[in-house]
Amino acid sequence: MPSRLKLNRGDIGFARRKIMAWHEQQGCARPRYLFKLKLTANVRRAIAKVAWPEWGGQPSIGLEQYAETRVQLEGWERERRIIVTRLLKPVNPTKQDMFWGADQEEFCAYVTDLLPEEATPAQIVLTYRKRGDAENVFDELKNQWGFSGFAAATAWSPKPPRDCCCSRTTCGACSYGCSKTKAITTKR
Repeated sequence: MPSRLKLNRGDIGFARRKIMAWHEQQGCARPRYLFKLKLTANVRRAIAKVAWPEWGGQPSIGLEQYAETRVQLEGWERERRIIVTRLLKPVNPTKQDMFWGADQEEFCAYVTDLLPEEATPAQIVLTYRKRGDAENVFDELKNQWGFSGFAAATAWSPKPPRDCCCSRTTCGACSYGCSKTKAITTKR
């Protein structure tokens, strides 16, 4: 029976030496980690060193390729496993760009303490992306998208307070997302 993997996933704010060192402490039952890396100049240099044959998958527009390398970035006390994705996409899909063949490469980099025997580069990227799916709800709520942008099957809204303008008529001036507006007049 396969064992359950305990994993902390985080964005670029968590890819720090102290946080990774805490996870890597020997003799402690700590979860593994998978963090996205900021594409700094040093990370870009490490990506540039990946040879063409080391990229998995076909170099086709719209398809991702994966590569794996080990890097010791500035401030790190040791090398760590880095997974890189490369996506070839057209700069502007017009006839002119197709004629000139002007493509753009988009990169993402991840650092993890998962061993190659535990997860392939593709599995690591997919696992990280699940983190984003789990946080979409928080992002939607934090950015106050309301139900018009919230991915919900049904809309539920509490009744507005008695002193809210919505209790008398609908308007666009309150946080209840009314669709109609009413003129607001002030006395001098």
